[in-house]
Amino acid sequence: MNYKYSFLLLLMICLTSCLKESDKGCQNATTVILRHEYKADGPTNVLIDHLQYSSLYIYNDQGYLVDKIDLDQNQLVSGSIIRGLKKGKHTIVPWANIGKNTYVESAHKLSEAQIKVTKGDQYYATSDRLYFSKKVIDVPRSFEDAPIEISDLLTYQSAHINFRVIAKTPKKRDVTVTLTNTTPVYSFDLGLFKPSETLCSPKITEEGGSDEVDNYKRVMDFSVLRFKNDNSISIELRNKATNGFLASVVNLKKLMADNNISINTRNETLIEVELEFRSGVLNTKIKEWGRTPIIPQN
Repeated sequence: MNYKYSFLLLLMICLTSCLKESDKGCQNATTVILRHEYKADGPTNVLIDHLQYSSLYIYNDQGYLVDKIDLDQNQLVSGSIIRGLKKGKHTIVPWANIGKNTYVESAHKLSEAQIKVTKGDQYYATSDRLYFSKKVIDVPRSFEDAPIEISDLLTYQSAHINFRVIAKTPKKRDVTVTLTNTTPVYSFDLGLFKPSETLCSPKITEEGGSDEVDNYKRVMDFSVLRFKNDNSISIELRNKATNGFLASVVNLKKLMADNNISINTRNETLIEVELEFRSGVLNTKIKEWGRTPIIPQN
């Protein structure tokens, strides 16, 4: 259905429902009608291709949580309604696609609310493919108890970066790939917290070769929470049995700069790195931007 007609239908339903309510229920009602969009890196709304569902965290002017509304994809496409907001400024923070690999902590207060990756004692395998938005809505004072209707737009941004790491070694050997100094925590306004020593150790999603082949390949598709060009992330290739380095670590910031790769202004980002370990030497390549990002196997 066309987005414009979906929104008009939603508005009609909202007005009709108000008329059917008792006068008392309608008089003090504040209705906020929200449209949702995600344009990735182009001019078209491609929300349906990327956002599966979203949770709207709604805070009052004191920064305390007053409501949480869960929306499915149909509601994101057609529009959503918030009723009963009191006079004053309210901050709406939607997070889309929170699943088994990320979770919310301290949501009761905006200044303390965080998104975190789900990890074991030290490692995590991937984050979810998260998207977020933020909107401040000012609900005016109602004159003569007249119902108030507000319409606004939530524009989402990507809060993750996709990776594909390809590791090649002579013969099949038990190795691990680890990303250090990733960001395992974000504040709700996507303010960057200081990276910790939490390590991302992605799972192998594809592998091939044999002991007779001098180029055994492992492919790892995964996501991490968003970072910037100026980062301290390194990529390590280790012997799993001894945890020792097979080669020197790869400085991601330098690798990106050397290949003119910038992620600061892109939403849909896939960083594809190839590590080839041969004769005790690690050769590293980073591929040009792909048009279709890899979907991590969460």
